[in-house]
Amino acid sequence: MIDPAKLPDWPYGMRAELASAFVGLSPSAFLKLVRNGTAPQPRRFAPGAPVWSRRALKAWIDGQEPAAIRAITEADEIEAGSAELDRILAKPSPAAAPAPRA
Repeated sequence: MIDPAKLPDWPYGMRAELASAFVGLSPSAFLKLVRNGTAPQPRRFAPGAPVWSRRALKAWIDGQEPAAIRAITEADEIEAGSAELDRILAKPSPAAAPAPRA
């Protein structure tokens, strides 16, 4: 993963890994949104070299509701098989636990 802290500033054009970091998503979640048309489409300056505009990404992310971003991120973490989420999701909720026998 590219460490954005090591960059002096975000470049104007970004490849998928950096574009996904810019919007705060994993590369797989970001590319899924690109494929389904939710996220901005890249420009192609050379064959096999998709580049996302910083301006387009910023406009897109600024227009998203926080709940939508949270849902995208949570869905990606679940799909990735996060051990912590698996552990949390495996716990029965208190309402679903059987009542103790008297």
